[in-house]
This record gives sequence, structure tokens and C-alpha cells, in this order.
Amino acid sequence: MNDIAMIKLSEKVSSEIKPAVISTIQHTNLFGLNAVAVGWGQTINNTTPAMLHVANLLILPNEECSRRATNLSGDEIIFDKRMVCTGYVPYAILHDGDSGGPLLFRNQILAVSSGTCPFPQIYVHPEKLNVHFSVNFYKKFIRLNKL
Repeated sequence: MNDIAMIKLSEKVSSEIKPAVISTIQHTNLFGLNAVAVGWGQTINNTTPAMLHVANLLILPNEECSRRATNLSGDEIIFDKRMVCTGYVPYAILHDGDSGGPLLFRNQILAVSSGTCPFPQIYVHPEKLNVHFSVNFYKKFIRLNKL
């Protein structure tokens, strides 16, 4: 959490490379809609993919995620306003190598992927939830530290 960095490139890049756009939409307005997670995380066979993977995920209300995670783990788990929670049926879960990747809505960065909840030690479980951190929480930091 709060693991964010900004870099300034030492030289210009090709005009074919387009900068990422940060979403202006609050994730709380997107419950029930699909977003796309992008990453190089390990597959179910514990191999690293040769090609970038994408997964369609459903944005869930934080209250629902807190309830589901608490029911599964037996311990109270709170998803606060900085967190974006996703799931899907059939399930698609983040894995080692996916953290730090974007969660996109309409090709704009909505959040940064962090991990899964509950049971971080169990990689494959159909009830696991994906946890991402909303970029809206960091907009002031980004604006104040633009290079």
C-alpha cells in the first residue's frame, strides 16, 4: 500500500508510444461493471507467460468484498475506500508477477493491482477476490510531483 513512484525519461520516446491515461471516474461509480487487469503473473501451472495476459474482472462493492472475505477467512477483513475489489465467474485471480499492473476501465488506469484476499498462501481458490488500489487516492500526489 502507498507504493507509488514516478520517473522522468531522459529522452523522448517514439510517437507510437502513447502515455497511459489516469481515469477520472471514481471506482464507486463502477460497481457491477467490467474492468481489465493486465499482467505478467504466473499461470495456474506456475509458469511465467511469454505474452502479456489480460483478464476481464467484475468490479464489486467493497462492502460485499469485506463480507465475502470475512466469511471465508473467519477473521474480519475490511476493504477501505482506497481499495478496488474485483472477482469473476469463472474466476480469474491475480498471481505472483501481477502486482503493480494496471486495472483498466475503458483503456484508462483505474487502479493498480496489489494481490488477492483472503488466503494469500493459497493461489487457486474460486472464492478469492482481487485487490487493487485506486489511482484516485494518489491523484494529489501525482499532480504535486509531476516532473
